[in-house]
Order: sequence, then C-alpha cells, then structure tokens
Amino acid sequence: MSIDTLNQDNTLAVDEKYVNWACVTAGNKYGLPIKGWVNIEKDAQEHIKRVTPWHWSGFNTIEEKATVGELSSKTGKNKVVSLDLEDYTPVMSALHRILTQSTLYSTQRKKPLPPFTYEYLKEGLRRSWTAEQIGHLLLKYESEWYADEALSKWNEIDELFEEEKQQQKDIIEKLLIEHNITKPNEREYAFEKLDEAHENVKSNWQIEKEQRIKPSLWWKKVAEAQVTNNNQTTNANTPNNSNTPKLTNLSSNGKAWFIHPVAMIGYFNVLSIVTYHIYHDGKIEKHFPKKITIGFDQKYKYLYHDKHNNEHEICIVDWHTTKKSRDGKTVSAPNRNDRNIIEYNDNVNENDTQKRVKYANGDIAEYGRHTKKGLICRLST
Repeated sequence: MSIDTLNQDNTLAVDEKYVNWACVTAGNKYGLPIKGWVNIEKDAQEHIKRVTPWHWSGFNTIEEKATVGELSSKTGKNKVVSLDLEDYTPVMSALHRILTQSTLYSTQRKKPLPPFTYEYLKEGLRRSWTAEQIGHLLLKYESEWYADEALSKWNEIDELFEEEKQQQKDIIEKLLIEHNITKPNEREYAFEKLDEAHENVKSNWQIEKEQRIKPSLWWKKVAEAQVTNNNQTTNANTPNNSNTPKLTNLSSNGKAWFIHPVAMIGYFNVLSIVTYHIYHDGKIEKHFPKKITIGFDQKYKYLYHDKHNNEHEICIVDWHTTKKSRDGKTVSAPNRNDRNIIEYNDNVNENDTQKRVKYANGDIAEYGRHTKKGLICRLST
C-alpha cells in the first residue's frame, strides 16, 4: 500500500524517538484482514519490506477463447454443482487462483473449495489486496460492441434458458420434498410461478438484445471503415503520402486487450512534489520538479539520505500559511468550556511551554514558565 495514501488518511504517527509508524490494514497468508502499526523505515522490521511501485509488476495476460454462451453456461452450472477445475475457462481459472485467498474461500479452507460464483467475486473486490490482483489482469476477448447482424454470439444464451429452467425445477423439487409439500395444487403452483418467471426473463432478454445490444454494435462498422480509408490513402498519389502516419486499425474479429485503467495509471503514476533532501552530514537541499502533481502544490516531502546513500522517506506535510505572531500579552488561564476554543492541548513539551490553546479566530494562548515572571499564560494574536 502507498505511504502517500496513508499520509493523506492521517494514519501516520511519530513516536518519542522520532520513528515513523503507519497504521495499515493488509491481508495475511489466508487472505484475512489484519491491522496494526508498522515501522516504515527501510529494513526496520524483517517481515515488512518497503518497495516502489516498480516492484509490483504483477500484470498477467489472459486470452479467453470461450464464447459468451460457454461462459454463461459454465458460471450457471457452477451455482448448482461445482465444476472441476479442468472445466474452468482461462479467466475463471485466473480469478479462482486469486479468490481462493479471499475471506469467504479462506473460511472454508478445511472443506472442499466452494464453486466459483459472482458472490465470491464481489467479496474479493471488497479486499484491496485481492482487488488489486484482479485489476492487474489483462484480458484479450471479443468486445461486447462487436457482433454480426444476426447477433449469433448473443443468441447462444437463448439456448441456455431451458437448461437453467430445468436446474431451477430440480432445486424446487428438493425444497418441496424437504418441507414435505405433497399436495398437488401447492406443487403445481410452485412450478407455475417458475414458468411465469422463466417466460418473463426470456421476454426481457429479447428486448435487451434488440433495444440495447444491437444499437451499441459499432465495432464492426468502424473496423471496415478504417480498412476502406487506409486503402484509399494508400492508392492516393500525393507527395506527402509517405509521411502520413498510419492509424492502428481495430481488429476485424472484434478482439482486443482490455486493461483496468486505474490499475494501469496507478502503475505509471510518479509523484512530483517539492522535496527537501536531508543528508547525514547535515546538508539540506530543496528540489523543485518541472511540474508538480495536481493536488500536491501545497505539500512538501522530506527525504533523509544516510551514509550508505539509502533514501528514507520521512513524511509528506501540508503547507499552511498563518498570520505573523506579534508579541503576546499576559492573560488569565483559558476556560476549558470557552466555545471559541477549537483545540486544547495540555501536554505540550516545547522548551518552557506546557499548554497550548487555539481559538477559532486564530489566536493562540500558551501556558508555561517565564524566566522572570514564573508561570504565566501568554496570548498571541
């Protein structure tokens, strides 16, 4: 997980020895969430490794060759009876490997693995360490925006309705037996309701194909237009033709690589921020990037370089512009119940200052020992 993100979430702390700690939530070897404080200095704890995003390559490529009908059939069957791993498609196998570490799977690790279902996928996406692995899957598959005029690939799903209906009938039959429902009229009513629901689903699916899927099929037309345009450009006898860049066409079969955009952008995202470099010999340098990352224009990063040239990120801090403090005046001790007080700190240990109070108007009152006047409270405006 990103230290920058932890800093923004206010989950960083510094102990009395000025050691930086972060409160993190991660997954253990079983995929269960664990929470605790870790020392974020490099090599400070043997079981904690500090890395850069370049260590997290983890992008896996998968070419899924199963059709829409085959995928629907396999996931549907897996809700009723667990498929053998050999029957999984490449995508199902990849997700299975990731999700076997998720919470629902891990709680059943002493039992046979449960079937692959959408519920387990949703559970895995709730865990950041599992969702990250899923986001790093690069999938080559036929686009949903590609199909022939007859919608052949989507019509494969039509053939699955009767099969699914029979599966539902088998489930209802078992439930009727378990609840000792034997009256013919009650049994007929249950199956009539199933038939009604089945016909309703089939009708909605036909509407879905005609009114949503068909109007969104643009891939094939664009791919054909690109080929025609390129042929015309190639045949054109123009002096600058050789210098004209050629566009990469969409595939004629509708297949393309699908990439999780957030995961990919996050992989290449390098934080550019004004940084103070503090060296072990006491030298301090302030480095300005050519362009500051959006949202970090009022932030500064501190890096410490030890004698072995190792970099240690200390923190990222916000820059706050305050009013210049004038000489304060001695006042009576602040009343804790004063509604204008926005912060009351009675455990300050800065030179002779023991307490500090901040007011809503920006005034600050400090209580401590004065060299001549003893213990006093001074108000600065």
